[in-house]
Amino acid sequence: MASFKRVDFLSLSNVVGVAARQCIDLIFLPFFVSQVVVVVLLPLTTAVTMSFFPTLVVSMVAVTLLMRFSPAASSQDLLWLPLGDSITYGCGTDAVPRGGATCAADAGGYRVPLAWSLSQQGYNVSTMGTIHTGPAYVPAQWTAHEGHPGWRFDQIDAILNESLATAPAGAAPGLITIHLGTNDCGQAAKQNVTADDIAKRAEQLLTHIYAAVPQSPVYLASMINLPSEQECATAVNTRLKTLVDDFRAMNMSVCYAPVAEWSGVCVPDDNPPTNPLSGLCCSGRVHPTANGYLRMASAFGLAIIEGDCKPVTMN
Repeated sequence: MASFKRVDFLSLSNVVGVAARQCIDLIFLPFFVSQVVVVVLLPLTTAVTMSFFPTLVVSMVAVTLLMRFSPAASSQDLLWLPLGDSITYGCGTDAVPRGGATCAADAGGYRVPLAWSLSQQGYNVSTMGTIHTGPAYVPAQWTAHEGHPGWRFDQIDAILNESLATAPAGAAPGLITIHLGTNDCGQAAKQNVTADDIAKRAEQLLTHIYAAVPQSPVYLASMINLPSEQECATAVNTRLKTLVDDFRAMNMSVCYAPVAEWSGVCVPDDNPPTNPLSGLCCSGRVHPTANGYLRMASAFGLAIIEGDCKPVTMN
C-alpha cells in the first residue's frame, strides 16, 4: 500500500487536516488501473451519514490533487538538466518572508513547481544531475539537479561532462536550464573580474554545451535581483541577452528566459521593509522564499512554454 505524507503544499494538507478534524480518520487506498488513479476511501465507521458526505467530497478532491503530482503514463518523457547555484538548489525555500536562508535537504526551490508546470503541459519530467535533493512528497524523478551553493559559471562548466553522464545510456537532456551569475557578481571584487569576464564564463559554458549536446535546447535565465551587487547583475543580464543572440546566430537552440524581469524577486528594500514584494526574498536579499521561487518557476515556465526552443522528448 502506498502511503502519503500529509504536507503543507498548495494548502492541501490544510484541507485534509480540516476533513480529519470534522470526521474520522480515513485510510487511503490508491489503485492504479489503466492509467487512471482510483482512490478508495474507507471510513472507519458503520454508516455514512449525510453530514459525512461533504467531508468525503473534500477529502477525495484533496487526495486527487495530491495524486496529480504523479506524472501521467501517457505523457511524453522529458529529461531536464537544471544548472545553477544555491538558488537552483533551493536555499531559502523553508524561510519565512525576509527570514534567514538555509539550504535544507528537502528544499524544492523553483525546480519542483517548474517540473509540475511542465507536467501539466503533457511532459513526464525526469531531472538529471549529480545532486539529489527535494521534498519527499514529490516524485523522486524530480529531485536530481546541479544546484551547487556558492558556485559560478566556470565551476558548473568544469563539471559539465560529469553532469551529462548522469543521463540514461545514449540519452541527452531534452531541456537544459541555467540560472547563474549571482556568485560571479558576489565574488567579482575579490577576484577582480568584470561583467565582461563573467559573460565570457557564460560563453564558455554555452560553447561546451553546444559541442557536447548540440540538439539539447537551452534556456539561459537572467539572474534575479542582487541588491548588494545590482550594478553587476544588471550588466551581466544585459550581456547574457546578447550572448543568446550570438549563439542563436550559430543555430544553437538557446533562448533567453527573463526570470529577473518577470519574477520581481529580491527587490531592494528599506529596513524596516516598505515594499511588500521584499517578502519574496530572504533577509540576505540573495535567496527567494518559497513564494519567490514560485514566481521564478512561473517566469521560467512561461518562457519555456511560449519560447521557440522547444523541449525534445525521448519518445
